[in-house]
Amino acid sequence: MIKRKRYRRKGWMTLYVMVLAVTLVMLITPLPRFTTDYATLILSEEGDFLNAAVSSDEQWRFEPLDSVPDHFKKALITFEDQHFYSHFGVNPLAVFRALTQNIKAGHVVSGGSTITMQIARMSRNGKSRNLWQKGVEMLMAVKLEMFDTKDDILKLYATNAPFGGNTVGLEAASWRYFQRSPYELSWAEAATLAVLPNAPSLIYPGKNSVLLKDKRNRLLTRLFEAGYFDKTTQELALLETLPDPPGAVAAWAPHLMNRLIAEHDRGRFKTTLSGSLQKRSVQIVNDFAAAYKQQGINNVAALVMDLDDYSVKAYVGNCADPDRINGGDVDVIMAPRSSGSILKPFLYAASICDGTILPDMLLPDVPTYLNGFTPENFNKKYDGLVPAGEALVRSLNIPFVMLLKEYGIPGFYDLLQSFQFSTFNRSPDHYGLSMILGGGEVTLWELSRAYASMGNMLNGEGRTFDIFEPRLLMGQDKHKVASVPEITPGGAWITLDKITNLTRPDEEAGWHYFTSKQRIAWKTGTSFGFRDAWAVGVTAHHLVAVWVGNADGQGMPGLTGTSKAAPVMFRLFEQLNEDGGFFNTPWDDLTYYPVCSQSGELMSPDCDFADTIIVPAKANYTSVCEYHRTIHLTADGQYRVNSSCYDPNRMIHKRWFVVPPKFSVYYRRKDSNYRDLPPVMPGCGETRLLSFTYPNKSQKLYLPVDFDGKRNPVVFEAAHEEKNAEMRWFLDEAYLGSTRYNHQMAIQMDKGVHVITICDLAGNEDKIRVEVMNEKE
Repeated sequence: MIKRKRYRRKGWMTLYVMVLAVTLVMLITPLPRFTTDYATLILSEEGDFLNAAVSSDEQWRFEPLDSVPDHFKKALITFEDQHFYSHFGVNPLAVFRALTQNIKAGHVVSGGSTITMQIARMSRNGKSRNLWQKGVEMLMAVKLEMFDTKDDILKLYATNAPFGGNTVGLEAASWRYFQRSPYELSWAEAATLAVLPNAPSLIYPGKNSVLLKDKRNRLLTRLFEAGYFDKTTQELALLETLPDPPGAVAAWAPHLMNRLIAEHDRGRFKTTLSGSLQKRSVQIVNDFAAAYKQQGINNVAALVMDLDDYSVKAYVGNCADPDRINGGDVDVIMAPRSSGSILKPFLYAASICDGTILPDMLLPDVPTYLNGFTPENFNKKYDGLVPAGEALVRSLNIPFVMLLKEYGIPGFYDLLQSFQFSTFNRSPDHYGLSMILGGGEVTLWELSRAYASMGNMLNGEGRTFDIFEPRLLMGQDKHKVASVPEITPGGAWITLDKITNLTRPDEEAGWHYFTSKQRIAWKTGTSFGFRDAWAVGVTAHHLVAVWVGNADGQGMPGLTGTSKAAPVMFRLFEQLNEDGGFFNTPWDDLTYYPVCSQSGELMSPDCDFADTIIVPAKANYTSVCEYHRTIHLTADGQYRVNSSCYDPNRMIHKRWFVVPPKFSVYYRRKDSNYRDLPPVMPGCGETRLLSFTYPNKSQKLYLPVDFDGKRNPVVFEAAHEEKNAEMRWFLDEAYLGSTRYNHQMAIQMDKGVHVITICDLAGNEDKIRVEVMNEKE
């Protein structure tokens, strides 16, 4: 009895020791661990491959899949481990069978490893193959089975199994060898990948293809025999060819990939991009870039957005440039570039919303000199006065400089800050009036965000101009960046309606070639020195933004928004197949105003023709027409008179559209129907109007000097109310000569202060004081 108890106690002690030993062994046995240094994979919203980049250790290894595709799972288990779901990490029967086969053969012909044991071996890359290491792998496999589910173990295998060369993991192999997602693999393709990890250094696409195909076909036969597919499927699968050796990885979105790596580190990114649209957009950009390159223009960038959810559908950061020469590696979408005229619609919208102007109010368009700033229209022509809406469509510079002066530089700077243009990061005084002509920089990304938000405000139910960040990744929430209270829905609608592509003036040469069924609100821009060409178009559902130029900032004659960027934009719009609808009209934010048909200003008693226009409801307009006045004429209508020199009972009273002399000299050239005021009847003594039109009074002039040291002359311009008036010119009281009809005088001046005087034969005069400076002063 005592002996029996001793034996029992020893048995329990032995069991405790064994359990303790096993526990200690399991505690010290590590779980398989793999690197988390993944490659980068860029997918479209449909899951199509767009771009990829190897990990930092030069491996094609992607982040784990959510699940293992069914075809590959069945092929792998059939080939490697038929009892996978029934063992605990080690299959004793398989180990015994492998040991027997190896002893008979005299060398290793079978390892008897389960899928779990293979995972353990893969995690210990570089370890020698012997019985001791095999034992360690068994322990690791058992421990892994204790902590992970079977499905997790399969995912671990699919993520880290070698598939030849530097291709690691099922997804990397699927994209590299078959150019498709692992979830789209055929039975033959899944079987090919299932047999590759068995000997990845010996057989893979392009190496030992006969042996690879034989192993694949034998596996397909086993899958058929297991009842996974029918005879027809087997026969078709056996006919499938093996993939070619992997070539260069397709690059449909390289700049976006680099941006996502910089912002989020490496990994798998499912973007909002449309796979087909992205590829078509890249091809379109590259086609235009190839043509432009012959003209010394090397870079093109484009962005396409869906306004319904702010998702980016195409992102072409630059044209294809595999050698990365000519700045092809620069993501121009994110690069600050001179804005040119592309910001004018925002100034126009804000100005009509706060009452600074009415939509078609006349703006000055004459040569202008403002504190050292001498803006010019692109075509070097001037209309004297031009309706604001027409100035916007034609992108005239002088009227918008004068409008910015009226609106206020600080106010427009604050408006741009509301848009969150990060590139406007200096004081308003730094930019000055050049702010509206490209004196500041913008990025294509932030510019697209601003235009898209202005258009989308009209599609939604909200009545605030909210700025939303465009979405690049699936699953990202719509993110509000800021609000722009200065622009109301009514002002946005009027602005976008003005810049639709229904009509364009001849000054924008070639616009009529850009025909489209869609109603597109679009604006172009060209920076100083022909360095940047912009085109942005908005419809009810999409935005397309394009930049063309040289990434290094080199200008090129002929590089304009209309001639170079607009054609790319319209070609991209053709890919969108919209129905031609326009933005919803925000009637609750619009009202009607009566205005003078010629001046665009509020009706005055002297106006003879009126129009009713739509304006923002909350705007407060006070500018009454100043161009119409009632004049008094002799009975025959030949002369102007007044009551001091003519019988009032015999007078004729007429309403007359009068353009001030400063503008009339140019306005006459534009409007052939413009009628000059009748002359004053001799003896009536009414003052005749005359004035300088260029330069402005009391300003400094910087005159270039020729090689011989002689200063170039300055061409002064003046205007007289009477078309046939003769004017005499004086420099510092020295007579220079006279002019009639076209009042221009080239005057040679030395350094210093000078006074130029003009007078007509009736004694009316005007004077201007200028200071001539050295060119370098």
